[in-house]
Amino acid sequence: MEEKGSMMNRTIKAAVGMVAIAAMSVGTLGACGSSSSSDDGKGKVYYLNFKPESNDEWQKLAKDYTKETGVEVKVQTAASGTYEQTLKSEIAKSEAPTLFQVNGPVGYQNWKSYTDDMTDTEPYKQLINKDVALKDGSKVVGVPYAMETYGLIYNKDLLAKYIATDGAKIKDVKDIDNFDTLKAVADDIQAKKDQLGVKGAFTSAGFDSSSDWRFKTHLANLPLYYEFKDDNITKQPATVKGTYLPEYKNIFDLYLKDSTTEPTQLSSKTGDDATSEFSLGEAVFYQNGTWAWTDLQKNGMKAESIGMLPIYTGVKGEESQGLATGSENYWCINSKASDADKQATKDFLKWVVTSKTGAALQDIRNVIGRRWPAAKLLLCPVNVQGFEAAQQIADAIGKLDKSGRVDEIIVARGGGSREDLWVFNAEVIARAAYRCKVPLISAIGHEIDFTILDFVADRRAPTPSAAAELAVPDRAELLRVLSQLEQSCQNAMQNRLDTASGRLMMAEQQLSYDMTRRKLTGGQAELAAVQKELDAAAQSCIQKRQAQLRHAAALADSLSPYRVLGRGYAMVYDSKGRLCSTDALAAGDKLTLRGAAHTAECMVTSVEELNESTQKL
Repeated sequence: MEEKGSMMNRTIKAAVGMVAIAAMSVGTLGACGSSSSSDDGKGKVYYLNFKPESNDEWQKLAKDYTKETGVEVKVQTAASGTYEQTLKSEIAKSEAPTLFQVNGPVGYQNWKSYTDDMTDTEPYKQLINKDVALKDGSKVVGVPYAMETYGLIYNKDLLAKYIATDGAKIKDVKDIDNFDTLKAVADDIQAKKDQLGVKGAFTSAGFDSSSDWRFKTHLANLPLYYEFKDDNITKQPATVKGTYLPEYKNIFDLYLKDSTTEPTQLSSKTGDDATSEFSLGEAVFYQNGTWAWTDLQKNGMKAESIGMLPIYTGVKGEESQGLATGSENYWCINSKASDADKQATKDFLKWVVTSKTGAALQDIRNVIGRRWPAAKLLLCPVNVQGFEAAQQIADAIGKLDKSGRVDEIIVARGGGSREDLWVFNAEVIARAAYRCKVPLISAIGHEIDFTILDFVADRRAPTPSAAAELAVPDRAELLRVLSQLEQSCQNAMQNRLDTASGRLMMAEQQLSYDMTRRKLTGGQAELAAVQKELDAAAQSCIQKRQAQLRHAAALADSLSPYRVLGRGYAMVYDSKGRLCSTDALAAGDKLTLRGAAHTAECMVTSVEELNESTQKL
C-alpha cells in the first residue's frame, strides 16, 4: 500500500461557521430492532464472552438491545485463561450459553456436537471472505469475529535515521521486500548501532511463555503456510514435510545475530523486555501483531512513528506476500438451545453487526451538538462487518469526498474486540482514505484500538467522541476567547484613548504656550516699534537740546568774562581773593590781576577818578 506522504500531515480545517460532518458509523453500539421479544416463547440470549477487554462493551450492548427489543440478553465474561474450563461448566447447565466461541479447527473438535449451522446468520453473510469461516463439510459451524495481523513492526524514525547514513542499503522502506534486503539492512544497522544510538536491529527473542509464542506459533506458521500452499493442503495433514524450515532458520538466525541481546542472555528475556526495548528506541524491528499497539501506546509511542512489514524468510516470490492475517476466534451458536433461543441469538447477532443507531453515532451527535450547535451532520451508514463492509466504507468515503457537501469526514465505529475492528485494516479502505481530499478523521473503537486506517487518515481520534471534538470548535471555548478578545479590545481602545487624551492635553498645553508666545512675540514687536519711535523721538529731542545747548553755550561763551579777558582785559582780586572794582581800591592795596593766560601781583600806588575826558578810550 502506498504511503500517504504529505496527506498524513494535512491540517484539519477548524470550522467557524456551518460545518458538515460525515459520520460513517454503526456496528456494535446501537439498535435497529428485532423480531424477538422478552417472552420465554420468543427466546433469550446468553453469550459467554472470551475477551475480558471487551466485557464493558458487550454489557452495554446487552443492555441497549434489551431496552429496545425487550429480549433478555445475558453476557458473562470468562476470566483470562479460563475460557475452556468456564465453557465446560456453563454448557452443562440448564441455562446454557446460546452463543460461545471456539479456538479454530482444533478447538472445534471439542465442541462439534454443540455447534449449529450458521449459514443463514448475518455475521456469515457479511463476511468479506467466506473462506475464513469455520466449516464442517458444507455446514458453517463458526464465524470469525477476531481477525489479527502480525509482521515486523518497525520504528519509522530510527529507520529514517539509518537510511540517512552513508552507505545505507536502502533508500526507502519500500525497498525491503525480500529476505536478502532485510538481512542486508539488519546487518548494517547492527554494524552502525552505536552511530544510530540503538542496541540492535531486532528486539530480544525470549522464550518464556510471555514471548515464545511469537516464534513457536506465529513465526512457525510461515513455513507451514508456504508448504500447505505448494501442496494444496486444505485440512490438517498427517505429516509435515518441513519444506521451508531452512527459511524459518534464516529469519530466526537473523533475529539472534542482529539482536539487542547476546544469544547467551536470551533465556532471561521476556515479552515485556522486547516491548520495552522497542518502545525505548533500542531496536528498529520488533516481531509482533496489531494487538501490541496497546502496550506500545502505553509506553509512550505515537502511531505516526511505527509501521509494519511482512516477515521475509527467503521464500521465492515473497515480494508479493503481504502481512500474516487470520483468526483463531469464532462465534458458535449452541445447537442444543431451543429454537426460540437460537433465533433470538441470530437476531441479536444481526443487530450487533448492522445497527444504524449505534452509540458511536449518538456520541458524535451529542458532542457536536454541545460544542457547535450550528453544525450539520450528513450520515452515510454502512456495514462495518461482513463481505461488503470494506467496499461500502471505501465507496462512502469517495462519495462524501466528491459530494462537495462536507468539510470533514469522520469514519467511526464503536468499541469492540480487535477482531471486530478488522475490516478497517482493508487495503481498499486505506486507498480510499489516501485519495480523499477532504480532511478525514479515523475514530475506530477505543483508545487502545489501532487499525491501518489510522495510519492513512489525516487525524486519528482515540474514540468517536474525541473525533467529534477534533471536527468542530468548542462554542464555549470560542465564547471565552471572544470574551477575552473583547476585553483585550476594550483595554486596547482604553489605552489608545488614554494615550490620545494625554496627547491632547499636551497639545492644548502646547497650544496655550504657543498662543502666549505669539502674544509675547506680537507685544515685543509692538514694543520694539514703540521703542524705536521713542528712540527716534528721544534722539530728535536730544539733538534739538544739543543744538539749544550749543547755542546757549555759544551765547554764554560769548558773554563769558573770560572771553573778555582774551581781548586784553583783566580781573582784579583784592588780597582776600575777592573780585573787586577800582572804586573800592585805595593806594597801598595789594592786588592780583588775572588775564586770559597769566596773573600778576601788583600794588596800588594811587587811585584817580576819571573825568569826562578820561572815560573815553
